[in-house]
Amino acid sequence: MLHTFTWTQYCLTVGTALFLYYLVFLYRFYRSRLRERLARVKSSLQGRTSLAATQPPSGQEGEVMGPAAPAPGVSYSTSAQLRFAFPGQMPQQDQLLTQVPEILQEFRSIGEVLDKEAGTREDLPFLLQAVKLRYPEITDSPHLPALLANLREQLPFEVSAQELEILWQTTA
Repeated sequence: MLHTFTWTQYCLTVGTALFLYYLVFLYRFYRSRLRERLARVKSSLQGRTSLAATQPPSGQEGEVMGPAAPAPGVSYSTSAQLRFAFPGQMPQQDQLLTQVPEILQEFRSIGEVLDKEAGTREDLPFLLQAVKLRYPEITDSPHLPALLANLREQLPFEVSAQELEILWQTTA
């Protein structure tokens, strides 16, 4: 006889019937208490004001923590500082700046090769010459001291800044 009803339909029907039963029961026997409680909640809500409607105390402009600090390493540029060009039309300085990451990678690989092959100071001029031939515009760059300082950090042996600069200048 009840084969056409599923358990899901049965549970939903029983649940709905129980909900309605207790709803009528609560209303019928606790009607006065419900009205009192609703009246108290209503009166307490009327006494409150929303946070958006309140004004900050005098002397404060509404900012509790002050202005947000920019993220470290973020710099802002004006539209006048932005330039767009194809790689062949870029000024010399801009071309060098695009090659700096490649040069740093070359210096990292020099350090790795010297470390793996147990290279010495005598091997360094040949490796520097290969970098100078690949990136000839680096010799006149104002960034050369910083690049050489990075190379010093990559080398597995100690070299002073003056020695490295002399090595750089003497390699053809």
